[in-house]
Amino acid sequence: MQSFSTSASAGAALLAAATIFLTASDAHAGPIERISDAGVIKIGFREDAYPFSFRNQDGDPAGYTVEICREVAGTLRENLQQTDLKIEYVPVSAADRFEAVVDGEVDLLCGATTKRLSLREIVSFSIPIFETGIGAMVQPTASSRLRDAINDVDAFPGAGGPARDGDYAGIIMAVRASTTAADWLPTELGALEGGAKVISVDSHDEGFQKLLSGDVDVYFADRAILLSLVAANQAAEKVVVGERLFSNEPYGLVFAKDDDAFRLMVDRSLIRLFLTDQVSDIYSRYFGEADDDVRADFMMNTLPE
Repeated sequence: MQSFSTSASAGAALLAAATIFLTASDAHAGPIERISDAGVIKIGFREDAYPFSFRNQDGDPAGYTVEICREVAGTLRENLQQTDLKIEYVPVSAADRFEAVVDGEVDLLCGATTKRLSLREIVSFSIPIFETGIGAMVQPTASSRLRDAINDVDAFPGAGGPARDGDYAGIIMAVRASTTAADWLPTELGALEGGAKVISVDSHDEGFQKLLSGDVDVYFADRAILLSLVAANQAAEKVVVGERLFSNEPYGLVFAKDDDAFRLMVDRSLIRLFLTDQVSDIYSRYFGEADDDVRADFMMNTLPE
């Protein structure tokens, strides 16, 4: 017959094991469980990625992607049947945004983030929410060679092959740190090998001001952001944004890796939004009227149920 002390010891061991299991399960709970338990979804946003993610004049989070994320939060609120589900906005920078997702400080990252294969090693992406590409901005007084280069796909050596020594001699280029463009400029365009001087800036506004002051000859960023800088600063007569796209940059929402249930919920929410006129209204608030091409892009990103 088993003694009381032996039974008690076995029971204590089982209790300890159960406690460890539950603690581990809580620590590895997926976003949906964590959001449901807390009654809060944490949305990461950029304060300086206008018009996608920024603080408005009242200091509140705003922007195209932020509005998209609010719609996703609304769908999650319905799915969880938690009408009091709150949104907590967490400011992130270009440098620490992915770390915030990996560490669980952010459930949904809503900025201006390009879907990149290398990033999928650490985070997951939604279906595309916006299509853009790296573009370039110069002053109207820029050389004809430089103006041709930002419009003509064959003008810059970096498109058809690696730049040669001297191709960009004397050209000062600027790009924002910790962005796709910052990685692309020295590697794909071969700016340094071509003899260009490359300056890294901390914000798009800083890059824009350096271009206006003549400190740099050309500023590279996603073309949608360049156009928004022109509009926000009423600078249509002061700068020229090239028509050329140097890359394909599909933006997506970002969340923790390896959670199929959360990714499915996000994508279903986006597809439902893309099939309504509401997404055109959101788009129009930041980029002008959503024409047939824009609406076609939204439709192309949907999937059948």
